[in-house]
Amino acid sequence: MFQSKKMIYISLIILVIGSIVAWRYLFQGIDSKIKHDIESGNSVVLLFSADWCGSCVKQKPIYEEVKKEFSNINFYLVSSDLNKLQQKVLFKLHNIKGLPSFVLFKDGIEQNRLIGFKTKEVLKSNFSKINNN
Repeated sequence: MFQSKKMIYISLIILVIGSIVAWRYLFQGIDSKIKHDIESGNSVVLLFSADWCGSCVKQKPIYEEVKKEFSNINFYLVSSDLNKLQQKVLFKLHNIKGLPSFVLFKDGIEQNRLIGFKTKEVLKSNFSKINNN
């Protein structure tokens, strides 16, 4: 009986350590870079998107065009180029409820959240509010 409990505890410890190692491997350079930029007080825009989302596909070229006008903002596209686990965790971490979603940060604080397709004018107006000029 004692031996089986010991094996269960050892298995749980191995599972936890393995999960931590996997987490670090999956997110090194992705979430840590985003987190660093936000915590450093930089202006940051996260765009959550997916290739299967029609509105996201329509939004992407407008986003790409508008972001060129804001060189002082750090832009991140969180999309289907990440594997499914990375995407799922980052979506959950940032409480994404719909696509496309823009999350705008300035001085380490979320300033605004835009959900759904947005026009060029709406994006420019919102990006201007967090631009560090």
